[in-house]
Amino acid sequence: MISLLNAAAAVSIFAAIQALWLGHLSRNVRVFRAFAFICGFNAIFLLASAAWYNADSLAQSYSAAKWQTLGGLGNVGAFAWLIALISGQIRHRYVRTGLWVTSAVLAAIVLLTIATPAQSLLPGLELVGKKTYLLQNVFLIENPQSPMGAAINMLVLAIYGWCLTAMISTIRRGDRITTLCLLSYILIQIVSIIVRTAYDLGIGDSRFPTGVPLLWLLAIISICYGREHQLAVKRLESQSTRLRKEIDRRTQSETKLRKQAYFDELTGVPNELWLRDYLSKEFAGAAPCRVVMLAQIRDFRGIRLRFGNTNADQLLNTIAGHIKETLGPEDVIARVHDNTFCVVVSSINEAFFQQINNIDSGSYLNDNLIKPFFLGRQRVEISFNVGIIDACKEDTAENLLYRVEQALNEAVQLGRNRSVFYNDTLSAQLARDRRLEADFKTSLAYGEFELHFQPKVNPSGICLGAEALVRWKHHQEGIIPPIQFISLAERSGFMTDLGAWVIRDACRFLRRAQDRGLRLPDRLSINISPLQLADDNLKATLTDCLAEFALEASRIELELTESALVETTAANQELLESIRELGVSIAIDDFGTGYSSLSYLQNLPLDVLKIDKRFVDNMEEPQGEQLVRAIIQMGRALNMGTVAEGVETQRQMEALKRMGCDQFQGYLFSKPLPEDKFLQWLAAGKRLAAAN
Repeated sequence: MISLLNAAAAVSIFAAIQALWLGHLSRNVRVFRAFAFICGFNAIFLLASAAWYNADSLAQSYSAAKWQTLGGLGNVGAFAWLIALISGQIRHRYVRTGLWVTSAVLAAIVLLTIATPAQSLLPGLELVGKKTYLLQNVFLIENPQSPMGAAINMLVLAIYGWCLTAMISTIRRGDRITTLCLLSYILIQIVSIIVRTAYDLGIGDSRFPTGVPLLWLLAIISICYGREHQLAVKRLESQSTRLRKEIDRRTQSETKLRKQAYFDELTGVPNELWLRDYLSKEFAGAAPCRVVMLAQIRDFRGIRLRFGNTNADQLLNTIAGHIKETLGPEDVIARVHDNTFCVVVSSINEAFFQQINNIDSGSYLNDNLIKPFFLGRQRVEISFNVGIIDACKEDTAENLLYRVEQALNEAVQLGRNRSVFYNDTLSAQLARDRRLEADFKTSLAYGEFELHFQPKVNPSGICLGAEALVRWKHHQEGIIPPIQFISLAERSGFMTDLGAWVIRDACRFLRRAQDRGLRLPDRLSINISPLQLADDNLKATLTDCLAEFALEASRIELELTESALVETTAANQELLESIRELGVSIAIDDFGTGYSSLSYLQNLPLDVLKIDKRFVDNMEEPQGEQLVRAIIQMGRALNMGTVAEGVETQRQMEALKRMGCDQFQGYLFSKPLPEDKFLQWLAAGKRLAAAN
């Protein structure tokens, strides 16, 4: 008997640990905590019962009786909580109050039992000898009848009676197997308590074997654990299935979005984003020998006006197909603009170079790649301008496309069906760029750089913020736009100094505007170069400028290009997070024009997506509208604001408003203005709002 009780106690301890572990896997955490308490108190009662039967003195019997009281009454209280949780009665306030009161009463009884002297607790207790019980000799202890024990038993009987009522009400709507098992335990306990109470009151002389109901409770708990294991496995399998489906859905969505971003839906050929990525990979390191040609259809707008959009799109598709047919297996074609294709030719030889270097008529692409086209029965004459560059030398994708675009621009100036190979004339242009690079520092010192400001408005047309755009007022060449000197500044290493000046001058402007009562409701955006992001002094520059002009960090927004964010290192990410902690917001400029890897959206601290002007311009095409809508929905799903750049028509703005875009920027509202004119523009808008 003693060995059986000790073994059952060990099982109870293991079951308590198992209940705590299962609670982490189950949605019913509190139920398994109650199971753990029950098993713990069971172990105490069973160990105390084993000590009772093994006691060879009254002192040991008294001590065992006190531990039995703790284990038994603790088990009753924990079981009542378990039934309240399983039956759902715990939802009722009066039930919770009753449980706390009952627990307090039981705890008081236990404390009173422990504090009461042993002889007063069980007067008349005596050892009467040994007896063989379940193949083991145990001490036989005569336990006299106790009115106090009868009173305690009546309280416990009332608790089990409530438990019985609560479980009967759950038979139809709960787990029937668990409910029936717990009902059987309650009935056994009720019978045991009635028999014991009858003995304590002198009505009967028989007693229920100690610990038998608790052994049955252990069996019930094992059944519940087994069923919970099955349910947990089913839940894990269900979660795994849902996770696989979600992964498949997200993979398909990302694949679809990448296809939308990288491929032209009309012609099926890659677009400019894909081309830039391709060139970056192809010309990384040792550059292979390639010829890059940029071919532009002349007067394609006129073709659209004459034949309509549908026929013009059909013509584009046919042209793309003809070009693909003439290319080798390693050659590629990409549609980079509405009427412009880029061809990268790798299958070249000496004759090919002689041919493209000795073009008199400039009709190389027309003669070799393009055939006559027909729309229905009508013949359509197509003419091209072509820029060509020898890409055998080590170069970058940006430089290649820049130079071939320069060659194309020269061909356009020469007229129809003209091709221009990148030559000394264009090299002279690069020489000019080098002269500009040499003028950077002196121009900054002499104040030749200035900021222009372009407003950002909400759907109601109210100016909320602005973007600071740097301009170079060169002492010889006049105003030089950023597209001509930003890349030069980055290549020359001047971008860090220029960027620091832009931050300081933007803060100075905010202070001046605020002092004049023209505080912007939202933030002023400042463009940040990838080189600035790699500069350790960026955060210090920001904090110093904000402190110098007594500005809140929330007045500033930093704009970074998508390609810069994709290439962000761990150190850059920490820098962005620390800047964002200051209160400065972070925006993605020209979103969708980089490498279209979406992982950085989750990993980096970003607040705003700026939709590139190219996407806004292409909204008239179904694919373009879908892509812009997808970007806005993505921003909304990630709790990021969206700003559409390059809004030039009311139609574009209305379409963007319907899609849920937050802010708009473009010539529809204002071109970038010098500081004084922008402040006048703000003041005029404020007076107009006040008048309305």
